[in-house]
Amino acid sequence: MLSSLRTFGKSGLKQAKKGPSMCFSPPLVTVSFYSINNTHKHLNFDKPAGSPKFHLTKGFMITPNNLVTQCLLNVLCEMPKTSPLPKIITLSPIGVTRSSRAKVPFLLKPFYGYLISHALQDKLASERVIFHCAGWEWNTAVDGEPAEDIPGKGWVNREGLPTPGSLKDSAMIVRAALLTDGEEKGVYKAGAGEVSGWKVSRRDVAHFIVDAVTNKWEEFGGRQVSIAY
Repeated sequence: MLSSLRTFGKSGLKQAKKGPSMCFSPPLVTVSFYSINNTHKHLNFDKPAGSPKFHLTKGFMITPNNLVTQCLLNVLCEMPKTSPLPKIITLSPIGVTRSSRAKVPFLLKPFYGYLISHALQDKLASERVIFHCAGWEWNTAVDGEPAEDIPGKGWVNREGLPTPGSLKDSAMIVRAALLTDGEEKGVYKAGAGEVSGWKVSRRDVAHFIVDAVTNKWEEFGGRQVSIAY
């Protein structure tokens, strides 16, 4: 499992070289499946959506703008619905919502609020999908709703989408600080809700996910968590 998660780190480096808007998190969905016999399958949607382009008033933009959300919706609609349900782990950047952006270091606020705000909309929509299927409370008043064209009109009624609340205990959203290609330290800040920090290596994100899934699901599973140095 750890070796396949390391693939995420390597692919992330390749994509980070394509432009600044890729550095916060590559356009992928990390999905962990556990079947009844505990067989693990790890799927990476890590094909770049194209080189980011800079727009003076919108920051860096990626086309298509809904790759992560559509991949996630497809997986959720097609995954096995038998008990026990698969564990679903999705990766987002810190600062993806307005409320979480308030927790990022002050000097990084323009990065999240302007430079990569367009790309964050895809991550925001993917989180909204997980919140819906898990039945977690979404703060619409503060965080708003994703643009309709990202998840698609009527996405809540897509055939096969898990019913609200069905993923309550089997989903986990990991919000990571700026991803680097640094070494695995095995020492980082991680916890439920928001964790403030500047960066974290992809290897340590992989380390955290493995540890959370295999050893600490009672602590981290069924909620949104964050990780940073």
